[in-house]
Amino acid sequence: ITINQIKNFDTVSQMMIKGLNEERKSGKPKGNTFEEITGILESLSFNPIENLIRERIGCTEQCPFCGCVCNLGIDCDKTSQKHRVALHRPKGLSGWSHSDSGKLVSSICSTDISTEKTYILPSKFNDEKYRNFKDVATDIPDWEIKTTTGDGPEFWHRLFAMHNDAIAEMNKLKPADIPKGWLEVTEPKALKSLEIMYTDLSK
Repeated sequence: ITINQIKNFDTVSQMMIKGLNEERKSGKPKGNTFEEITGILESLSFNPIENLIRERIGCTEQCPFCGCVCNLGIDCDKTSQKHRVALHRPKGLSGWSHSDSGKLVSSICSTDISTEKTYILPSKFNDEKYRNFKDVATDIPDWEIKTTTGDGPEFWHRLFAMHNDAIAEMNKLKPADIPKGWLEVTEPKALKSLEIMYTDLSK
């Protein structure tokens, strides 16, 4: 079953009952302990918890670089409808740092993909290999990251500038070199930027 086929909680219930009946017919009934119940859920052809979450609030996949959550709803299937984020944020907010200096990164992934910059992503590839941001579409095909210009919304500028030192300390890194002007973004201006961000997302 795919998420597109799930229209309500009844569908999920029916699939779980079907899975349990198949377990029973196999001659190896389970379900007496927490571990056995968990095993039944893991053996099903779909993830009921994940499907329920996605049915109610949409896709919850995070950008592998900046950590922003995918903006798509239940139609996000990673192939015909890839993960995407309307407005990415500074990667340093997620603890990304420069390998040579150990400083947090202030750039955003949607601008990096048009440069010659490289990255290492062990959590995705299980290696320490440097890859080119411009090849993200090939290396991470389930994500669609479109090229943007500029440094992103001012809301993220103020947030990152304010918490730069704390994020660095938490990750045992050095603070980022904050771009000129980020510290000068006022709270009203940041909140206005946030309002515009969510207005654009709701269109």
